[in-house]
Amino acid sequence: MIGEMLSTLAAQLAAFFDVMGVLWVFVFPPALYYLFKVLWMEHIRRRYVGSMEFVLLEIIPPTDIEKSPQPMESLFSGIAGVMKTPNAYEEFLDGYTTDFFSLELVGKGGDGVHMYIRTPKNFRYLVEAHLYAQYPDVEIAQVPDYIHELPPVVPNAEWNLWGADLKLT
Repeated sequence: MIGEMLSTLAAQLAAFFDVMGVLWVFVFPPALYYLFKVLWMEHIRRRYVGSMEFVLLEIIPPTDIEKSPQPMESLFSGIAGVMKTPNAYEEFLDGYTTDFFSLELVGKGGDGVHMYIRTPKNFRYLVEAHLYAQYPDVEIAQVPDYIHELPPVVPNAEWNLWGADLKLT
């Protein structure tokens, strides 16, 4: 009984390998290509993002802003203007991905709320120009990264932390 099952299984495996001996050319290359492409794109995008230099700009608005949300919308539109469509070389060999910015509100205990923009170094002056265009009295200063003020393990007995990512849907 077991011998018959093993011989039947062996015959089925032999038939499978006979078929795969002919069809492997059509099955494996597309599957391996897809796997290679996914791994390659992840590798070169990490390398590209890792090579980017960022600056952190603190935004100190005037105390009496009496403007509608429209100027901030203009700022976002101006920042969105850095998007470009990469060519095949940039996308698949350089790992180009759309440059990104981070607008951050940080509460530092009794020190109040601070506003920051983390931007690629080559877009610093663009961001500053858009801010000054919409808010002429704003103060902008390049500051060291506030994340270095945190202990290595958070939350702990003295520190609490909360964060969120917002994305337009």
